[in-house]
Amino acid sequence: MRIKLISNSGVFNPRLLLTFVLCAVGASLAMFSWASNPATSTITVPSAIGQTVTVTWAGEIPPLANATSDCTNLADTPAVDQHLPTINVPANLYNSLNAKFEFNISWDGASGNDEILTVLNPDGTTLDSSDGGDPTETVTAKNLAQGTYKVIACGFANTSPQAYVGKLTITTSAGGIVLPP
Repeated sequence: MRIKLISNSGVFNPRLLLTFVLCAVGASLAMFSWASNPATSTITVPSAIGQTVTVTWAGEIPPLANATSDCTNLADTPAVDQHLPTINVPANLYNSLNAKFEFNISWDGASGNDEILTVLNPDGTTLDSSDGGDPTETVTAKNLAQGTYKVIACGFANTSPQAYVGKLTITTSAGGIVLPP
């Protein structure tokens, strides 16, 4: 009489379990492979005039040729690197001051690569894109609403992965709505 081991009985198959675990690990790594480091940040608009706050991150832009000069349609794909800053705006702040937002990426110009920077609003619409051909791209805006923005870096003409540094700087200045006395 032959005795079947549990591993051969069909109830438990270690090869099947190992295959599942390896696939799950691979899928997890693939899912997070196009996120910056750190993948997210939180920044609050300063409540006094003349203040500046900055968050930075690093990433790697995959090789790509994208003649549209816009990364919007590539968001959330492995063809881009992206960062998700959450911007907090104190209530009624823009009544007393203005805030300038500068989203920026920069990279080593000696690489010969040309990159694109696109920023998406919290609702998914495009705030703006920059593709100037220099080893830096900047999108500027004023008095942005609170929410999580998507900062997307993709290649315009890059033949190899490109390391970059990203930065969001918020600077406040006098302005805002003047309330009657």
